[in-house]
Amino acid sequence: MKIKLRVDSRDSHFHKHFGSTVFYEPFKNFDDGSIPEKIQPIGNVECTCYTAEYIAQNFTKKEYDIDELFSQIPNDKNGADPRAVCNAVIKIGLLPKGGTVREKPFKAYSRADTGPYDAFDNCRSAMNITGSPIGIWTNWYQEWEYLGNNAVMPMGKTSVSAHMYANKGWAWITERIVNGEPMFAIEWWGGYIMYMPREVFNSALKEWGTGTVVFLTEETGSLFEKSLMETVIDWLQNLYLSLTIKKKDMNNLLWDTKENIRHSVRVLCDDEGLTVEQKNTLCATVEAESGFNLHAINYNYAFRLDGTKYVSSTDRGIAQWNDYWHGKEITPDEAFNNPEKCIRLMCTYWKNGQMKQWCAYSNGTFRRYL
Repeated sequence: MKIKLRVDSRDSHFHKHFGSTVFYEPFKNFDDGSIPEKIQPIGNVECTCYTAEYIAQNFTKKEYDIDELFSQIPNDKNGADPRAVCNAVIKIGLLPKGGTVREKPFKAYSRADTGPYDAFDNCRSAMNITGSPIGIWTNWYQEWEYLGNNAVMPMGKTSVSAHMYANKGWAWITERIVNGEPMFAIEWWGGYIMYMPREVFNSALKEWGTGTVVFLTEETGSLFEKSLMETVIDWLQNLYLSLTIKKKDMNNLLWDTKENIRHSVRVLCDDEGLTVEQKNTLCATVEAESGFNLHAINYNYAFRLDGTKYVSSTDRGIAQWNDYWHGKEITPDEAFNNPEKCIRLMCTYWKNGQMKQWCAYSNGTFRRYL
């Protein structure tokens, strides 16, 4: 899921109205144990709806139709905006599994991580007050992939996608205490939970576009309705963000180390609208072709009738553009010195289904780098 950047005046409302709690039980579980674990299929991008449905199901003890909810909100191949699903839950409600009448279990929603403490304790406070799990949307990092059940999530460094998931409570795991601190129990739709330490959670919530959500009932939800002035301010702020953040992100592309180059390639893939699968296969193909070396070069040889060998064409740069077949699209100098153009053009081929232009894709060697 591609997280979009949003600001909302309600982000600062929760602890403004309710205050905060400062004393926490060592172990706290807001998960209804009777609810079966949800597993999000590979390639499915409905994590926003998995999260919203899970929180509602804990409150009402009813199961709702996740696919139907996703169909009701703006979405694309990358997923949906977390705020879009929150708005849908409030405005149009949820359809019970097998039912025909929508239900509206909540009146409003607000941020859970804003308040007088750090994000970790602000979220614990919000969960204490509402007695409910919360939703979280952050980048999802390479360091978090392929961890096992009850694993402790390390500090995220290399973003691979965006994801929305749930925090069902906190606990000390005695054999894996991190700085004597409790850890959040993360329900991430993989079929098991992982544990996120305070500093990892706080770090993840510092990135642009990240956030948390707590849903409010009829009794408390009226406190979180926005005024006309707040609505106008939000509109202006979001307009400003939409005009500036994308430019800022593109200006921050780094092409110095292999790790930064890989990250820049993935950012460009997102900007070009590739799916997660397309992004992964393109990056694996680039690594197989050039090893993310901006100045990789490969000479293609042919033989004359007299048997002498000569260079018939040259593959250049990070994407190994061939000067004979693609010289009219990208010059040899651009293939060597303009990695952004190289990758954007490669994305165009990927979207058109022309991946077999690259030998590493057509012969399958890219699979070694997935």
